[in-house]
Order: sequence, then C-alpha cells, then structure tokens
Amino acid sequence: MGTMEKMRQTSPYFLAAFAILFVGFMVASDADISNLINKRGSIATEVIGSVNGEDILYKDFDQKVKELMEQKRKQTSDPNAQIDEDQIINQVWSQMVDETLLKQEAKKAGVMVSDEEILDVMLDNPPDYLRKSFTDSAGNFNKQAYLEIVTDPEKIRGALGTNVSEEEKQKIIEDFKVNLINIEKYLRQQKLAEGLIGVVSSSVSQVSPLYAKEKYIYDYTSSDVDFLYFGRDQIQDNQIQVTEKDIADYYDKHKESFKQKPQRRLKYIKFDIAPSVDDTIRAGKKVDRITADLNSVTSLLAKDSVFDLKMGEYGGSTQDFQLIKDIPEYKLNLLQKMNKNDIVGPVMIPNGIIYLRLDDTRSGTNEVVKASHILINFSKGKDSAKAEADMIMAKAKAGEDFATLARQYSQDKGSAAQGGDLGYFAKGAMVKPFEDAAFAAEPGFIVGPVESQFGYHIIKVVDKKSDEMKYSEIIINPTVSTTTKNMIFRNAYAFQKQVEEGNSFDNLAEKSKYKVQQTMFFTKGTPVLSSQYLSDLAFDSESGTCFQPTELKNQGVFVCMVSDIREDKYRPLKDMKEYIKAQVTNIKKLDVLKSKAADAYSKISGLDALSKAGTIDPSLTVKSLAGVQNTGNVQGIGEDFVFTTNATNLPIQTISEPIRGTMGYYIMQVKSRVSPPTESVNTGYLQYISKMKKDNYQKEFYQWFGKVKENATIVDQRMKFYRDY
Repeated sequence: MGTMEKMRQTSPYFLAAFAILFVGFMVASDADISNLINKRGSIATEVIGSVNGEDILYKDFDQKVKELMEQKRKQTSDPNAQIDEDQIINQVWSQMVDETLLKQEAKKAGVMVSDEEILDVMLDNPPDYLRKSFTDSAGNFNKQAYLEIVTDPEKIRGALGTNVSEEEKQKIIEDFKVNLINIEKYLRQQKLAEGLIGVVSSSVSQVSPLYAKEKYIYDYTSSDVDFLYFGRDQIQDNQIQVTEKDIADYYDKHKESFKQKPQRRLKYIKFDIAPSVDDTIRAGKKVDRITADLNSVTSLLAKDSVFDLKMGEYGGSTQDFQLIKDIPEYKLNLLQKMNKNDIVGPVMIPNGIIYLRLDDTRSGTNEVVKASHILINFSKGKDSAKAEADMIMAKAKAGEDFATLARQYSQDKGSAAQGGDLGYFAKGAMVKPFEDAAFAAEPGFIVGPVESQFGYHIIKVVDKKSDEMKYSEIIINPTVSTTTKNMIFRNAYAFQKQVEEGNSFDNLAEKSKYKVQQTMFFTKGTPVLSSQYLSDLAFDSESGTCFQPTELKNQGVFVCMVSDIREDKYRPLKDMKEYIKAQVTNIKKLDVLKSKAADAYSKISGLDALSKAGTIDPSLTVKSLAGVQNTGNVQGIGEDFVFTTNATNLPIQTISEPIRGTMGYYIMQVKSRVSPPTESVNTGYLQYISKMKKDNYQKEFYQWFGKVKENATIVDQRMKFYRDY
C-alpha cells in the first residue's frame, strides 16, 4: 500500500478545520444541465473543455465548483450571505487550465514530484497552515500531537467526546479524508510549479555583484538640476495642422503596434427586473395589514405580541446590540427618539417601508463622538494656514454658525457640503491629534486649531455616546413576483423570436419602444456586460445571431445580437484616427519647439551658469529641481525618463545642448550630484542582489507561462453547462 494511501486512511478531524485556509482549487455551483445530459449521454464522460487535447470533464469541474462553494459558505458568518457563483466558476476554470498546463510542461521538462517529497512536507516539515491548529499562544508547535492525530484516527474519535454520535464522528473522518487528498493535490501542484520555476528561471536568476553594486549606486544617486523647459503645453492644439496623409503615414509606420486579436460586438436591449404596479399594490396591502393589526390593540404588551407575530409572518429580524455608529442613520434617527419597547411605523426608508421596535439599550465600553470640523490645509504654507484657522476659530467662538463657516471655509469638500458634519466615529477612525482633541472635549465645545498631517482643524464636538441598541425591524418593499418575472421573460422571448424569424433588430426595437444599446468591441476571454457566458457565446456564433434572453445578476434580462465581427489582424485606421491625430500633434509640437530651444541655446551656451539665462533673455525662465533620481518623475511636468536619465548622466556644471524629451525640450545643467555613501552601498547592494534575483526569477517564469498559455489550444465549453459566469 502506498504511503499517501496509508495517510488517507488515517485522516484526522482537526486538519479538516484548517484545510479551507489553503485548498484554493475547490469551488462550487449549481448548474442545471439535466437537459444537456439527457440529450448527450452520461455525466461521467461529459467534457466541459480541453487543454492541448487533454479533456477537462464536467464532473471534475463541477465537483471543484461545489467544494469551493461549500468552503466559502463555511468561511462566512452570515448563513444568508450570497456566494458569488459566477466568480467561482471563472476561478475554477482558470485554476484547472493552469493546473493542466503546468502538468503538461512539467512532463516535458522532466520535473517530477515523488510521494516521499509530499510525505516529507506532511509529516516532517508541515507548512504554517498545517501547524496553526497545533501551535500555542507562545508560538510553540506541538509536533507530537500533530503526528499522533495524523497517524491515529481513533484519537480523533476520543477527542470528539460523547456528545457526538458515532455516525457524525465517522462523517467527520470521511470528510477529512477528502480534505487530505486535496492537501496532497495542492502540495503536489505547488512542488511542480516550484520545479518548473527553477528550470525556466535558472538562467536569469544569476546577478553579478559588480553589476548589482553599480545599479544600486545609479538608482540611488540624486542630482540638483537647473533647466529651461520648452513644453508641449506652450502650443495650442489648434496651432498644429494634421493632415489625412500625416495620419495615414503614422498608421503605416507604427502598424505593428495596432495588432489586435479577433473581436466581437453586441447590440442589445435590456428588460429591467423591477416590481410591477401590482407588486407595489401587494406591498402596500401588507403595510395596511400590519398597521391595522398594530392599531387594533392599545397596550404595549399586546402591540409587542402583534409585532412578534408580524415579524414571523413577513420575515422581520432582530439586530443584537450595536454601537450607534454602526446603525444606519435613517434607523438611528428613529431609535434615538424611542423608549424601550416602543414601536414606530410605517416609515418610508430608501428601500421600502420600515417598522421598528426598540428592544433594549445599554452603556457600552467603546465611546463614540459626533463632531463637525473645518479643515484648512497647508497648500498656501503653514503660517498662512494657521492665520486663516485662527481667524475662523475667532468667528466660531464669537457665535457665528459653525455649519455656515464650514461650508464657506473648509477645504474638506466632502464634509463641508454637510456643514462640516462627520457623524459618529470611534477611536482609531481619525488621525491621532484630531482624535485626542475630539474625545477630550465636552459636547457643545469648539476646540482648535488642531494640527494634523492634513492641515489645521477647528472641531465642534456635538455629542458623545457609549450607547448600544438592540432593535427589531420589519421591512416591506415591493418585490418582483413570479408573475411579473414571467411577463418580463415572455416579452424578451417574444422579441428574440421575431428577430430570429427575420425581423430587423433595430426596427423591431423602435416599434416596441425598446432602447437599443451597443457594447464596445471585445476579445475572446474578456467578459462583456460583466458576463463571460455572453462573450463565449458571441465567439461561438455568426454575425446576426440573436441569443435567447439571458438574465444577468443585478442588471436585468438581456436580448443580445452579434452585430460586428472583426477577424482583421490590425485595428482599422478609422478606429485609431483620434489617437493617431493626438500623437502626430505632439510630434509636430516638439518639432516647433526644437527651433525655439535651439535659438535659446545659441544665446546662453557661453554662460558658466544656466541660472544667468534671464540676464541674456528675460523671456527665459530657469527652473530648478533638487534630489532628482532616475524614476521618470519630473515634478511640475509629469513623467519623462529622458529628463531624469540625463539628470543622472550629464557631466556636472555643463550646460547641455537642447534635449528632446517626451513632454518637451530641455536645456539642462546639473549643479551637483550625490551618490549613496560607501557604507550604505556595501550593505544595501546585497539586499539589491536578492531583490533583483527574485524579480528576475518571477518575471521570467510568468512571462514564460503567459506565452505557454497564449500558444495553448484551449477549448472552453462552459456555456453549454452554465449561464451565470
């Protein structure tokens, strides 16, 4: 019997609890494929896709989808939380394709992973996610306990105690066996990837110490620069003439940069899934019934009983004690006016009608503050900001309306529109100086100016609370009934059927008063209208094909038609015209600036310092930058590596000839240059070597694997099994 097979038979309960932390290949979904299976044969042999001719079976795919869905459910504390099935289906597909490609490439490269390697990890060198449940608060790993549980399933039974039935214990053990197999698969996949990375990246992972030292010095060298700048922004677009020939010539010269993959475009109409008039009337009748029943009794106890009854009838809920800062404002405004056991409603809220009951209040330990503020930032300098803040503080202290002052002066535009109101906040929500001042002041007091990294704050403390509230609610909103949804789909199918019978999509939509919309062009594998299903369907269909109505989550029901197909190798000139015109305009601007820069250089080239250029020609404005490194960032101008490269390389104190950059022309003089000190170089470059190796290692592998994936023959037939992905 193989080693891994033995381990599968001795699978511990406790590992199941943390297997979900790393088994990233498992996911879940409920695909209705019964009709497909009935038509095509056994589910055991159905193929959902293939990679270089190697089939991916639907049963394997769907099993992984279901497993990851279950893992997601276990990880959420809310049993009613919606799991994003679309995302999971796409995640599993991507993972299974990558798995298959890795196995294929590993086989070609002769990379193998033995059972002994996996056993070594599982028993002798378990990674952190396996150690976690056997590590105490001091960080000590109890390896003996770990090994006992891994190798003796009976200890699992004993650990579960007498409150767990034998049937449940057996299920726990069986579930763990499945998890253990998944752990093995994960580790094997990880080891394969590591082996392939080593093979692919070994040639680029070597870094010369001398090169690393020189690059470290180069990258951390900074220069102080004076320069004349002749920028593209000095010439208006309407001063430049770009002809059709200019555009065509640029297109021909740069045609390779306009390569494209096959593309599709859809036109579509959308049917909103919204409550009908009848649905709204039904919701109104529910409100009437609740209100009438509450009004039919007079005592608080009787109303309380009716409220409980209606909660059960209409899906009400109880919210356990919450800090007031965590309660939605529209609810809080009602609850703060209520006494214990009071019931209010019906009240209109953003998503319907609400009935509220205040069940209880208590004083918590976490105080919250409600405050307003006025912010004056440092954009005009610190002294100027302080003077303005002092002036506003004086106005506030004199009794002027704080909200009006905030709207007039505050540079925090978000809160200024609300009169400076920041609502309730707890400790840790604001920067420390602001927090300290707000929590130290009493309600009604105005404090400041308080300095923070953002500027000077004037703070008005409005309220302080440590209250927590427990409340129950019934929310009634118009929901889409089955009848309404059926009607929406009937209308959508009727439209699609008429198009299928030969009617014009556009004419029929106009006649029916439906709005026709169109997507952008998209490539294979790119979701359209947030749906990979529609994208796949478009590439599997001919031009003019009208798809059956498709419901897209949180969007509506769509009837789509393939309106355009592009198989051309290059993007057409007409699509690139505006882009090319902008590029040619910039080139021509630089051509105009060339003569201006040359003229300026002829005047100042004999100077010993560029800073004196204004004495020769007052129109020449010399700019200065300190500490320029070769990062491409030119303060006040934008990104231009031509400038920063020359700042790092030009001889010191020499006035350069005009240099053509991306943003304009420059005449530069490096005044001084500082390289990192020797001791910094001697320690820093060793870390640099490590970083460069890692960067090269990963970059080379991912570039290689991306190319492998691009050149692979990948057949994706998910659209035959799923719609929502």
